[in-house]
Amino acid sequence: MIKECQYVIDTFQPGIVGNEEKVTKQPDLKCDNLKNGDFYYLTKRTEDGIVDTTFVTISNDMFLERMKNGRTYSLLNIKWQDNCKFDLIFKESNDPMKKEISKPGDVYKYEILTNGNKSLFLKTTWMDRSYQFELIKIK
Repeated sequence: MIKECQYVIDTFQPGIVGNEEKVTKQPDLKCDNLKNGDFYYLTKRTEDGIVDTTFVTISNDMFLERMKNGRTYSLLNIKWQDNCKFDLIFKESNDPMKKEISKPGDVYKYEILTNGNKSLFLKTTWMDRSYQFELIKIK
């Protein structure tokens, strides 16, 4: 139902999350150091302008997102397709919106576009719309 909801379609407009300009793929990109680590990304709510922080832990084949100060989570498996492309396979979540959007086994495809000292940019496609967003590294 939520995938057909006009509010969701309007809220998740195609484009960039976390940066004003589109990012082009970095030449000679290396992503081996991203297969384990702690990160976060920011999402701005369109209705009130509040910025939400989602913390991400990547460990071996696990991708864990923690939202709302750790009160909610989403657990996905990560399957690396090549050095800088991976699929996320949804397992479970206690977050109301994520539970509505995804069901166990849903696959989301990602491509890493840049890998800098402080952050990386990813591209994903959802509902025939491409999105880019910044994943910030936690040291």
